[in-house]
Amino acid sequence: MPLRLNAALAVILVCLGAVAPARAVDEDVNAYVNGNFEAMSAEQRALSVEMERAIDRAATSPDLRLRVLAAPWISMQQRITKPEVRFPTAKELADAAQGSTDPYVLAVMAARCRGAMAAECNTIDFLHRWTEVAPQDARAWLNLALWERSQGHEEASVQAFQKITTANELSDPHAMGLQIAIAATKEEGPPSRDQLVLVTQAAATGSMAALPIPSLVPWCGSDDTLTPACRHLADLMLERGSLLDFGLAVAILDRLPATATAERQRLAIEKKAYFWALGRPTTCYLDRALNKKPESPDCSDTDWLNRVAALGEVRYAKAELQRLGVSVADAAAAYDHDLAAAH
Repeated sequence: MPLRLNAALAVILVCLGAVAPARAVDEDVNAYVNGNFEAMSAEQRALSVEMERAIDRAATSPDLRLRVLAAPWISMQQRITKPEVRFPTAKELADAAQGSTDPYVLAVMAARCRGAMAAECNTIDFLHRWTEVAPQDARAWLNLALWERSQGHEEASVQAFQKITTANELSDPHAMGLQIAIAATKEEGPPSRDQLVLVTQAAATGSMAALPIPSLVPWCGSDDTLTPACRHLADLMLERGSLLDFGLAVAILDRLPATATAERQRLAIEKKAYFWALGRPTTCYLDRALNKKPESPDCSDTDWLNRVAALGEVRYAKAELQRLGVSVADAAAAYDHDLAAAH
């Protein structure tokens, strides 16, 4: 099993919401994170094999979205040791995605063409296509603006970023990937192992496409003409994005002079509360993925993954607190308590 997959699963679990600090990381998980195959338990070795099989199935699916989802996790070792599996080449995937109108495909391909597939495709083609297909998507304009800025095209960058001011939607590649993975492994009852491993990969692929570029935060704090766009983007991320988006929104607002101290304090508390809300069922996810018997009564909720996929992490966390009858302040305090207990 390639080491990158071992480390990837741990990172992916964090992207999926494995953020509950109360969970002590056991030796098996440490072995998985560090890619130490020899130190893994039999259960984790089996999970490693299942991950690879899930990648094989998704990467060769007739569904372009599944092929795009799986592509980042196909290792050279898999290509060499599995000649019977017809993995798509980077160029074949790029060619197939060129005419797509699916925002998820376009978002992931734009991210991939910036990195591993740079020799096979142009990021700008997918970014322009994305803004054409979804002109009200603030994330599409954000990605185009930041790409133009990275290329030294300042005027084009500012023009694209200003489009965010009138955009009223924010796509969530993270949640979109979860929806695709769940639909591909749809079953009644608790998530199956097949579903869990594919969802794991989907979470990471979506997060790659959604992860903000670090230069965004100082950019928003240094140009007053972009403040309205920055504020609107932050508001969208606070309302309907992932928890990564929520954290970025807080960072953006911290750099805007007009942000009141009371708002900063409120958002810091909300961030902890939402991490606590999402971390509870994720502990169950980890246990099931590692074939362990969940001990928490929280694990009786088998529909949480569908709700995260449907709502996105921030909306899910808000709804979960309401469902549980737990206040934001109490959830934030529980987060702090769990964090202290974990250390």
